[in-house]
Amino acid sequence: MIIDQNEEYWEAQREYDNKNKNYLKSDKGKAMIRKNQLKKKYGITPEQYDELLIKQKGCCAICGIHQTKFKNRLSVDHDHTTGIIRGLLCPTCNWMLGLNKDNVHILIKTILYLEKGENQKDIMPIINDHYDHIKTIQCSSFGCGKIEEFDEETRILEIDNKLLEMGWTIVVTKRYSRYYCPECIKPVEEIGG
Repeated sequence: MIIDQNEEYWEAQREYDNKNKNYLKSDKGKAMIRKNQLKKKYGITPEQYDELLIKQKGCCAICGIHQTKFKNRLSVDHDHTTGIIRGLLCPTCNWMLGLNKDNVHILIKTILYLEKGENQKDIMPIINDHYDHIKTIQCSSFGCGKIEEFDEETRILEIDNKLLEMGWTIVVTKRYSRYYCPECIKPVEEIGG
C-alpha cells in the first residue's frame, strides 16, 4: 500500500511539473521557487537576501569577488548547529568551509601550512630562512609581556603547535601572526557568549 501511495505521489508530481513546465521556467516561476527555497532552507525572504548582498557590496564575504563573476548567485552561508546566517559566499569559499567542516583549527593550520609550511623550505630556502632564527614568542596583549623561549632549531610550525598545546591563541593574518597567552584570552563563557 505504501508503494502505491509513493507511486501516486510521484505520478501527481510529474503531472504537475509537465503541466507547469513553462511557468516554472518563467521569471515569475523562478522567483517563486527561489522565494520558497530561501524561506524553507534559511528562514529568510528574497528581500532579506538582497539586503545582505547590498551590505556585502555584492561580493563574497570571504574572498571579496563580486557575484557577477559567477554563474549563480552567492550562496547563503549559515552555522549548521545554530542555523544563524553568517553571510553570502561564492561557490569556492562555500565548498572550502564545507570540506573543512567549518573547523577553525583546520583552517588555521591550512593558513600556517601555506605561509610557512615545512615543504616550502626546500623549495624556497631564501624566503623561509628567517623562520629558522625565531627563539622567543611574546604575548601580543598590551602590557602582558609573557615570553616563551624555544631552541634555535625549532621550526615555526613546531613552535605554533607547542603554543597551541599550551593553550595559547594564534591569530593569523596575511602579513603576520599575533600570539596571546592563556591568561590574556578569557573563555567565551566568561565574556558572556
